[in-house]
Amino acid sequence: LHLLRKLAETGNVNIGAAVGRNGTVYLDIPVNGVGEIRILCGGVMTHMRARSANGSAIKTGAPVRVVKMAGSNCVEVEVEGSVRKGV
Repeated sequence: LHLLRKLAETGNVNIGAAVGRNGTVYLDIPVNGVGEIRILCGGVMTHMRARSANGSAIKTGAPVRVVKMAGSNCVEVEVEGSVRKGV
């Protein structure tokens, strides 16, 4: 029973914990659209819906950093190493 409970716990990923973490684009993020990233979150490799923080397209395989939540099931990302204006 303990093992089943532990398995159920690992299946639930807190999407808010992804902010500040690095991931990789899994499905292209189109201009002003939504794609998907792969990210290690809470010890679990997971896929999350994502959009570009500046609205630009990001290709599959690009390294990204999650900068903030974009709703309850989506995050905003920027290409890792890009310089944010105003920071």
